[in-house]
Amino acid sequence: MKEFVQEAHRNGLKVLFDLVYLHCGRGAVFIKDNPDFVVRNEGGTIAVGAEWPFARLNFRNPNLRKYLLENMKTFIKEYDADGFRCDVGDMVPLDFWKESFQALRKIKSDLITLDEGDNPEAVKGIFDLMYSYGWNAKLTAAFSGKLSARVFREYCIEEEKGKYGDNTQKLIRTIDTHDSASNVGLDRYDITMTTRGVEAALVITSTYEGVPFMWNGYEICDNAENCMFSNRNYGRRSEINWSRGFTDDGVRRMEFVKKMHDIVHTCEAVSSGTLEWVDNDAPDEVISYLRIHNDTKVLVAVNSKNKRVKANLRINPKKIYLESGVSLSDAGVSMEPYSYMIAEVIL
Repeated sequence: MKEFVQEAHRNGLKVLFDLVYLHCGRGAVFIKDNPDFVVRNEGGTIAVGAEWPFARLNFRNPNLRKYLLENMKTFIKEYDADGFRCDVGDMVPLDFWKESFQALRKIKSDLITLDEGDNPEAVKGIFDLMYSYGWNAKLTAAFSGKLSARVFREYCIEEEKGKYGDNTQKLIRTIDTHDSASNVGLDRYDITMTTRGVEAALVITSTYEGVPFMWNGYEICDNAENCMFSNRNYGRRSEINWSRGFTDDGVRRMEFVKKMHDIVHTCEAVSSGTLEWVDNDAPDEVISYLRIHNDTKVLVAVNSKNKRVKANLRINPKKIYLESGVSLSDAGVSMEPYSYMIAEVIL
């Protein structure tokens, strides 16, 4: 693990360690010496959570909290971890995370913390980042033909913004996670949404306010069954189908991902600008918004459906960052199925 982190750092990457502090196996080694580290029933037997068949850690015990804090310090001091992704973070007491992160930042001031949860209180000065389950579900439903783009927009404006306010900038934007990829079996999005549809959706995850996040394999159009509960010795085959990287779709996707990442890292309007929705007359199909930084305005327009669409968007491009299947005219735009455009515009 130390060698892995070192190699990642040599390649300019940061590594977050996954902390699973909600529960542990009922046969965990430390329970023998610390029987009060886990919650117990009245009869003294180990209490098992309703959601998963594991022993719940006892956060009422201050010694457990100290033990876990030392565990995190070890990962930072000895393994040079850049931060932590906190599994089911919302179900662990928030004051534990707050106190622990305050202590850890005295050791590592640029610590990165990601909460696997959706409690808006967690990103108010405690966690740096958080998942956005509702947003992800609405986005994939829109691009899978199950939901209109209008409903996606309404969710963003009315529900998510109302819940998180300016902290929407701390939410990770993705179309898949370890949970959703495991749940769908062989119905991976590069199959059900088509590879072109996935690319159109990735334009949104990369340019919407928040932090772009990509699940392993999307850089090559992976369509293999994914299951986090299997390994090489147990369960069904569950690994990335790397041969997809040599297909026409896989080669195209890798180039697309490189271009998107370049835009995110070089265009401040996309990475940190404010977001302003842009109306169009095809709201059930077309998602359109501006990212604005100082005098720079970048328009993102995406056809979320697998059909041709015309919209009355008036686009006067100063610079086109990325485009696929979009034709401009005085009448507006003509968009091929799952087409998109990212362009700096003059308004």
